[in-house]
Amino acid sequence: MQSRIKNLYWTFTLLFTVPMIASGIGYSVAVPPIVKGMAQLGFPFYLIRFLGAAKLLGAVAILSDKSPRLKEWAYAGFTFNLVGAAYSHLCSGEGPKALIPLVILSFAIFSYRYWNQLASLRIAMGSFGSGHSIERGSEGSRSKIRKSASPSADLSL
Repeated sequence: MQSRIKNLYWTFTLLFTVPMIASGIGYSVAVPPIVKGMAQLGFPFYLIRFLGAAKLLGAVAILSDKSPRLKEWAYAGFTFNLVGAAYSHLCSGEGPKALIPLVILSFAIFSYRYWNQLASLRIAMGSFGSGHSIERGSEGSRSKIRKSASPSADLSL
């Protein structure tokens, strides 16, 4: 079951992050079609490079397994970005273009869902990423988290 969830996680994560990385690169170098599209939506030029950097940093945070809190923030940031993109297209009269960010958002939602399922499975099995494991002590319901000698690679490809 864990390998099935892991495969679904990586499938949806790649379907979600690859377009974000591609658009992050395009925004960062201010590709002319992106500049034109953002101008048509009424956004200033300086926002383009900022969004590009934010998309690239967010994709790195989601693809790495270093900080769960940072990963949560990246998912939240992409949610705001993609909902805002869909809303901007709808408000500017470009309804069909609003579907693209919504489809990518659906991939992000599934990625997040399967990431949480994997985290729950790791906790239930007594370990989670970054080489930590949970020790259940005899001190009631308190658990201790300790660094193990060999890091587990639960989310590695």
